[in-house]
Amino acid sequence: ATDLTEVLGTAIGLNLVFSIPLVLGVVLTALDTFLLLAVQRHGMRRLEQLMFGFLAIISACFIAELFFAKPDPLEVLKGTFIPRLNLESLYVACGIVGATVMPHNFYLHSAIVGDRMTSRSKPAIRAECKYNLIDSAVALNAAVFINCAILIISAANFWAKDIEVVTLQDAYRLLENTGFRIGKFEVAQLLFGIALIASGQSSTLCGTLAGQYVMEGFLEIRAPPVVRRLVTRMLAVIPSVIVILATGDSGTYQLLILCQVVLSLQLPFAVIPLIRFTSSKVRMGEFHNHWVVSGLSWICAIIIIFLNLLLVVTFLKDGFASENPVFKILTGVLATPLVVVVMLFLVYITFKKERSEDSLYVVDDLSSEDNSMDNFAS
Repeated sequence: ATDLTEVLGTAIGLNLVFSIPLVLGVVLTALDTFLLLAVQRHGMRRLEQLMFGFLAIISACFIAELFFAKPDPLEVLKGTFIPRLNLESLYVACGIVGATVMPHNFYLHSAIVGDRMTSRSKPAIRAECKYNLIDSAVALNAAVFINCAILIISAANFWAKDIEVVTLQDAYRLLENTGFRIGKFEVAQLLFGIALIASGQSSTLCGTLAGQYVMEGFLEIRAPPVVRRLVTRMLAVIPSVIVILATGDSGTYQLLILCQVVLSLQLPFAVIPLIRFTSSKVRMGEFHNHWVVSGLSWICAIIIIFLNLLLVVTFLKDGFASENPVFKILTGVLATPLVVVVMLFLVYITFKKERSEDSLYVVDDLSSEDNSMDNFAS
């Protein structure tokens, strides 16, 4: 789902800005493998700087788009503090959750922290926790801002004018005549396309690194980076090309949303272990979460699970109510048992009893506080 999102987002951006056909754009996305490998040669710090650069470009584009859209401030405040959700918007809402808090990024942030650690002393761990908190807060709040900006721009440009948008290409075309042009280019349209390309490349970097850590750490699959990247990218390119050829722009748009919803459905299986690990005194020692942080985290997890469960139940109800007998049989024989098994697994990882031998808490007490901080600073 992550790779498909990256491929389709970049391909649509290339199509909008440079008029490159979608199929060719999808194939060209395989070349970003070499961009990642080139940057990785210069170390993790350069890679982080590149990711923050893409994030800054996306944020700047949507700040400008907000200026062009001229949304009603009162309506924005009402929507922010008085949220409204119904079954019709639940599917897109879950997609927004998946797009904002992508599950693979939990593994990525954890792995990056491990790579940056030069000492296991308590001061070094405490300092790394502090800087990782800042890093995560900036990245996630930027993601929240970007997704909120997209909603506000869509509401101001389309919903308020009673215009239905069924593809990103429609949205691009409807952003003309804002009164801001650079030569023959409409600024709002150009920024929209650039934001899509930057978003696709930023997601590519994050997804590739997360996949690398998961494959090497969990599955112990080791392969040359270029081979691994090309193989995983082809697994996204092939279905993308098939969908584009079969359904065109509208199918691509629906696949893009579906990928985000799939990420949302996967989210609890990353969030719950994360909360349990970081709240555990056995695993984390004195660095375990404060009870307030744990409580707020569990509230967020429950909200995510509730939204996902509500969406799944809605799908199952639609399946059983379908007039297509094949669809109805598949819902009863395949979908429903699968949902039950997955829910039981979720309950298991939530309430599994922790053992004392599960401890991962390792601190190097031999390092002096001064030396450890010097190592960390270097």
